[in-house]
Amino acid sequence: MDKKEIQDATREYFKSIGFQVLKKTRFFYDNEELTLQVMMDHSHFSDLYTFYYYFRIKALHPEIKSMLNDEVWDTLGGSLVYNNKKGFGVEYALWTKEKFLQELDLLVKKDVIPIIREGIPYIKKLAKNHRALVPYVVFSDKMRKQILALK
Repeated sequence: MDKKEIQDATREYFKSIGFQVLKKTRFFYDNEELTLQVMMDHSHFSDLYTFYYYFRIKALHPEIKSMLNDEVWDTLGGSLVYNNKKGFGVEYALWTKEKFLQELDLLVKKDVIPIIREGIPYIKKLAKNHRALVPYVVFSDKMRKQILALK
């Protein structure tokens, strides 16, 4: 695949699972409880993409009206990874579209879909002990305390 092909395939994939594509390589899911952003990050050193995600709990930030606000997130970031030793870096010239979409779907279902389906209770589990669950997510101590204090 080339750069345009991976971007096009990723946009179509995220549209198919309910995300809005509002920027070329950023995909947003928004409901009454939270905003979730998945971002493709292109390496400055090679033809490689990595995938990060961020979420914002609306109850903690009622002043934020736009899902496009990039200033405040309730995580320092999550990353699509296979496990704690193997990340999902896609050197796209070496991948077929079919293989890429298969692997992307596997990791999105493992890391992102539980956040959408289970919402705040799942995010609280991540904040309490992210290592006990599969996704790779990083919280600051302040963020963790705010999330765990939610009723």
